Amino acid sequence: MLRYTSLAASLEGLCASHSRDDLHVRCETEESFDLSEPQKLDLFRIAQEALHNVEKHARARHVRIELRRDDEGMGLLRVEDDGRGLPDDRAAAPRKGLGMISMAERARSLRGRIDIRSGEAGGTRVDVQFPVPAPSVEVLRSVP
Repeated sequence: MLRYTSLAASLEGLCASHSRDDLHVRCETEESFDLSEPQKLDLFRIAQEALHNVEKHARARHVRIELRRDDEGMGLLRVEDDGRGLPDDRAAAPRKGLGMISMAERARSLRGRIDIRSGEAGGTRVDVQFPVPAPSVEVLRSVP
């Protein structure tokens, strides 16, 4: 799908394909970035794995996948759920699985960083911050 559409459209499709009666998946894409095919694939796979983790572990009812530019001008992919959140004692949590390792490796491949933490209102939030080209500004010239 990524070869023929934008990352935003692919994320919308991901959200639609995972929404069901007991799990509402919403997608908010404010911007489409000028990304290479490997970058788009890395971001899509991170969102896909984060959503898989929600379905497998979180017992969530709502998930939001967001793609936008953050306050620092960096690209931001966020997957946030209202599930049971991360364990209080991270040491008691199971070791990082392949999915978590894969997400971290893909974030590094983007020259970005991943942050996985409890959400502000419960649940879990996965943030991937990655460099993107500055938005282009078209200069309008009047023609005499």
